[in-house]
Amino acid sequence: MKPRVAPFRATQVGRGFAASPDRFSLRHAAIFGTLFVLIGLQAAGVLLDDPVWTTCAGLALLILGLPHGSLDIATIAAAKKRGGRWLFGVLLLYLGCAAAMYAIWQAAPVAALGLFLAMAAIHFSEDWHDVLPPFLAMGTAIAMLAAPALVHGESLSLIFAGLTGSAATTAWADFALMIAPVALLVALAGVFLTDSRSRATETLAGLAAMIVLPPIIGFAVYFCLSHSPRHLASAVESAGRGLFGYRRIEMGAVTLAALGIAAAIFVAGAPVSLSERTITASFITLSILTVPHMLVPLIVAA
Repeated sequence: MKPRVAPFRATQVGRGFAASPDRFSLRHAAIFGTLFVLIGLQAAGVLLDDPVWTTCAGLALLILGLPHGSLDIATIAAAKKRGGRWLFGVLLLYLGCAAAMYAIWQAAPVAALGLFLAMAAIHFSEDWHDVLPPFLAMGTAIAMLAAPALVHGESLSLIFAGLTGSAATTAWADFALMIAPVALLVALAGVFLTDSRSRATETLAGLAAMIVLPPIIGFAVYFCLSHSPRHLASAVESAGRGLFGYRRIEMGAVTLAALGIAAAIFVAGAPVSLSERTITASFITLSILTVPHMLVPLIVAA
């Protein structure tokens, strides 16, 4: 008999996901359909790691990925039921965390990349907190990040070097290759143990994207079609569905501000190709916003 695992829930402010019915949704159709098309194009000889596709993936990360953190302040306000000066202080804390991460990128880019990868693993593990115990959830998240090293190690090293301007980041790619096999075994164990067939197949689709497709394309598929929609739905639920008309304005304004940060990083970037500058702006912006996205709710809840 297949072992059963009781649903687990995240405990962070605004991060808890209620166990959802085990059904396939439009999000799943988008994931599987996109994966099918991209793998088909790759099999037909289309080079998905060329500058055009890479640039499109970087833009997708910004346009489709950034909005999932646009309700962070609203979610905190709804949880604490406070406003005014207190909320302004939270906003300043949010901006301070983002500025600190940007400063780390400027002072020690190799360390900044390592910090971003570590925080991304912790954050992505929340995608499975409602269906897996913490160890399996974390292993699955690490597998998502490390899996490209198994097939696309050289490309991953080049991406890391482009983000930091240093060949020293190849050490992060080597580390990903070292831990990828164990992480994948943990992820597959989670797929077997979870009671949610839809989540199991979604996980397998994400892992397939990260292994089969070029790293930037695979990450965009997972981040834009799986991770971001799930967290955005949770944020809308926490902030209040009744105010969604107002929330759309708030989401748009915050997303535009985040895109402004990405544009500034793009303009200030090294004189390299358009695709390289787009990827650098995309990932550094994501890392800058991931820090407050994760830390501010924890600080406020403490």
